[in-house]
Amino acid sequence: MGGRHLSGDTDRGRWTWRGWVSAIVIGIVIGVLGRLVVPGRQHIGILWTILVGIVAALDRTGRR
Repeated sequence: MGGRHLSGDTDRGRWTWRGWVSAIVIGIVIGVLGRLVVPGRQHIGILWTILVGIVAALDRTGRR
């Protein structure tokens, strides 16, 4: 059966839409948890914290 598979297992080495979405969701969770864990006032806003979490998740997810 021909067709394009979208799972990460069949497309090794290439990003799929599920990989992007899961990395972004993981990054959002990491960013929010990072904000909650560090006490006191931070010098960057919540959106920057979440963005850093997303970038970190995308970076780590791409290195298998």
